[in-house]
Amino acid sequence: MGKKKTAGEKVKAAREKGFDDDMTGIDDRPVLREILEYSKGLYDIQMEVWREYERGHPGATPCDLRTLKHFAELLASAADGQLEEKPTEDTVRGYMRRFTSGYERDTGICIPEQFRKTATNHIKTLGLSTAHRPRHYLTLKKFKVLVSVVWEKDWHEFDHEGARVGFSAKMNFFCFSSARLGELTESSAKAGTGKGLRYRDVVMVVGWGLDGRPEIQISMKRDAAKGMHKSRNRPEHPMFETTTGLPLLFNPILFFLAIAVASGAFKHYQTEDEIFALEPPEYDDLWILEWADEMQDVPVFQAMSRDGPTGKIQKSGSCARQLSGAAQRAGFKNVTVHDARREGLVKANGPEVFRGFYMAEGSVDGQNSFLNQPLRKDHVESFRGMSLQCNPELWQSLPAQMQYELERRPDFVALEEQIEDLTEEIKMADEEASQELQARRHKLHKERQRLTLEELKKRRQSQPRNHPSHRAHEPSQGDRHRSFFDRVRHMMPERDRLAHTLFQPVPLRSPEGRSVLRDLIALYKTDCRVAYQPALRPISGCCPVSSCTRPIQSIPVADRWDHVYRCYEADLKKRYGFAMFCFKCSEWIMSATLLHSATPSLVLDTALGVSATRNGPLLSGCINSQIGLGGCSMSRNVCRKTSRALIAPRQSDVHMAVHAAWYSSRTNTCGHTFKIITLSTCPI
Repeated sequence: MGKKKTAGEKVKAAREKGFDDDMTGIDDRPVLREILEYSKGLYDIQMEVWREYERGHPGATPCDLRTLKHFAELLASAADGQLEEKPTEDTVRGYMRRFTSGYERDTGICIPEQFRKTATNHIKTLGLSTAHRPRHYLTLKKFKVLVSVVWEKDWHEFDHEGARVGFSAKMNFFCFSSARLGELTESSAKAGTGKGLRYRDVVMVVGWGLDGRPEIQISMKRDAAKGMHKSRNRPEHPMFETTTGLPLLFNPILFFLAIAVASGAFKHYQTEDEIFALEPPEYDDLWILEWADEMQDVPVFQAMSRDGPTGKIQKSGSCARQLSGAAQRAGFKNVTVHDARREGLVKANGPEVFRGFYMAEGSVDGQNSFLNQPLRKDHVESFRGMSLQCNPELWQSLPAQMQYELERRPDFVALEEQIEDLTEEIKMADEEASQELQARRHKLHKERQRLTLEELKKRRQSQPRNHPSHRAHEPSQGDRHRSFFDRVRHMMPERDRLAHTLFQPVPLRSPEGRSVLRDLIALYKTDCRVAYQPALRPISGCCPVSSCTRPIQSIPVADRWDHVYRCYEADLKKRYGFAMFCFKCSEWIMSATLLHSATPSLVLDTALGVSATRNGPLLSGCINSQIGLGGCSMSRNVCRKTSRALIAPRQSDVHMAVHAAWYSSRTNTCGHTFKIITLSTCPI
């Protein structure tokens, strides 16, 4: 340690190093800390209001206490209430903080701290709402209900099924790390930065489990948030493969590993079997699974298109909409990521977190504590879960009567008339004018959708919840939606298996666990734009008909199912003289005699529920025209229809086959015998 310098020596040394005693060029503006563009945008909104206020009050300054209090009253009067008719005190105080901070940054003039406190206290005297949003907790029971619907009964079609895998991976990470929405996806506060969870932020290793066997472990480092964007202390969260006694659905390694393998993220390993074969070396407790160099900066959770992962990080708004939509389909009015974070933090062992935020939630078993009995926690969790009530019959759309009433409301009728007028104008307009008119019509469509969603939300608030034993026997709206997957699962083999295997309490390395992992990898990386019946699926990416074998990728998406169907039909007719496809059994019938051997005639299945999914027809069309079966008698002719009306909007000119079954005869006016029945079991 050198000799201690005197004050004079320090000043002299500074001058020798270039310090200038001349203060020219140094201003007297306060230096404020750096903020995000998102925060600056919020400040600018309130500064615009201040400038408008200045126009009506020339010479106004917030350094005058009366003016500052008057402006606070303006902000309170201009704000709209969300929880009640009037805005809350917290909302207006937030607007005031943004204004004072923005004013200091724009002008360099500091508003006295005493003035700020006075304005805050003045807001409390304005008679504003003191309501707060209720705290919701996504408990384990409610989490299971949510993800069960996503995999067992979900009727929503994601752009790509890989989004379903990513959704479950994100939800496990959110629940097990208490991460905020913007820490794993691109936050709206950091829009355009691409910040979020990337592969370089995750360390995956093979270590030893508690049972002495190898297990995969990960350490996830969350992106900085809440003013910590320059901090080096980013939260890290270890997770592990072993989840004894719990369904595979709750295994945090499962979904992440599926995404990593499907994306080719590992530097030295291509398959899950190579990773499962690893053990830690003798000289260390862990073996690090390195990421490929080109994958270091790739987002873990990517935005999905119909072609699969886009390589771009998913935005937090998109993630929030995914969760909200899944929650509503599961019967919850809404679920947010913070509900999962809140449930994790209420169990935190940090006394400051618990005492500051969650002690009021009543997590102490006072009854058994007083009675000297073993303490319980299960009932406490149940009461927390009560904040998120599930209604399996929750309306997914307005019932017919309510929709009828909405469509006759004056504001809704006015929108419909404007849309019709614009539609007629578009037909007559030139290309340039047509684009402008279409943009206007699109806004009106959005407004109409907003009115419908607002009405649905309003009606849900008053929708009764019925105990299962008290419900009517007739199917509800929710039953109709949740039965969708059962009607299409034969066209989605991976999802069909996962709807069962994901809920098995088995280890990840078990045969069942590996099967689940392979199905998730296939879902994430396979082209799922077209759904095929098992008998029509392409082989190695080509048409399965041996006389064709045309690459499926070379065929337009909307025509792929039709191409395979027509190829099969032509090939089988050429070889057997007859070919008919049974949509129920997903099998080709190559003999007309099988259709009418013991009974007078045929039944045509015309169940007209869902006709197509992912560009693939599900069921036969209804009866429209008659086609003979070669040498068969007229009474045994088969009625068949080719219909575009029953096909999904993206499907064109699909040749519909019939589903045959046995029936009691009835004579049509044309002399053909048939009977229309609902979906039944095929006897063939």
